[in-house]
Amino acid sequence: MKRKFSVKDREKFRILQLTDVQYDSDIDEKSIAVKDAVIASTNPDFIVLTGDNVGGEFLRLKKKKAYSVLNQIKDYFDAKKIPWTTCFGNHDGFWTKNAKIKMLDIFSQSKYYVGGKNTVEGEDSFKNGKDDTYTNYFFPVFDENERKFFGILLMDSATAVITRHKGLCDSQLDFYKKISIENKDLPIAMFMHLPPERMQDAYDRRMHKDIVKEYAGDVENPQKGKIYYPRKDAAQNAKLTKLLGEYKNVKGIFVGHDHIANFAANYKLTKDYNLIMAYGRLSSYGMKAWKYSPFSQKQRRKYNQFDRGGRVVDLYRDGNLITHEALYLDDTKTCTVKNEMSLK
Repeated sequence: MKRKFSVKDREKFRILQLTDVQYDSDIDEKSIAVKDAVIASTNPDFIVLTGDNVGGEFLRLKKKKAYSVLNQIKDYFDAKKIPWTTCFGNHDGFWTKNAKIKMLDIFSQSKYYVGGKNTVEGEDSFKNGKDDTYTNYFFPVFDENERKFFGILLMDSATAVITRHKGLCDSQLDFYKKISIENKDLPIAMFMHLPPERMQDAYDRRMHKDIVKEYAGDVENPQKGKIYYPRKDAAQNAKLTKLLGEYKNVKGIFVGHDHIANFAANYKLTKDYNLIMAYGRLSSYGMKAWKYSPFSQKQRRKYNQFDRGGRVVDLYRDGNLITHEALYLDDTKTCTVKNEMSLK
């Protein structure tokens, strides 16, 4: 679908982040209830799925089932009639050879999917099959005078289920540099599946107001201290941190991956540059329980009992960015606002 994002006479552009729906079987009614309530309560202009749309390892060699699940995802968002897109996560490419391409084949059939294989108005994109990254998208948001006032940047995560997560590859970093040079001084909201390296530092120093101006959200295991930043190539990940500090244009980074993490931090990356880094709220009961053998029954119960929802990201004309969680309330089938945070 061709789509040019604009606000006309409105003050802000609203993005709803849904993450880690990770379906490995038919979409269950409870997950549908979560998404229905979150979408209805937030009224977004654009929906972004930040990866792990399917549990790839559980669909491995089950192409018929995988196609059914992907079509269910497509049909659900078609019925909502809201523009939507995805940046892939580390599980998405695991179910078959060329899994991401096959997923894009199906998603691109949606009347409301923004991105995919075809040129989209207002979009710049980058695909690199060698590095297993396909959903790297840039969408500017315009006012009524055709002035860009914010950019939306999505970054793919290469497939990695049993291997180490390497982070963004050089070609993706070059894409970010290209966008930054072509859109000088334009504030950007970045969405990707895996958290950046400084996410761990924000958690570790969440009580240090000189580094973390504001912190909000729950922690998974406060007794032991949760390692939120996955094992990655440290040198490779330092490249993104360096570029962020050089361009100072990314106002927020919104990620998934750590299913029952939901914190947000207003973090000082350099002496004169702050950004918000935040987890999306787990948005479905897709996996129904952790099926990985290392997890105990207690951990599985905690996973199942964790409140689902979504994250709202509001992009303002003046360059401000405000985010909050839309927390699903199972007893009323509605949502409530939780942990609002402003960049300014």
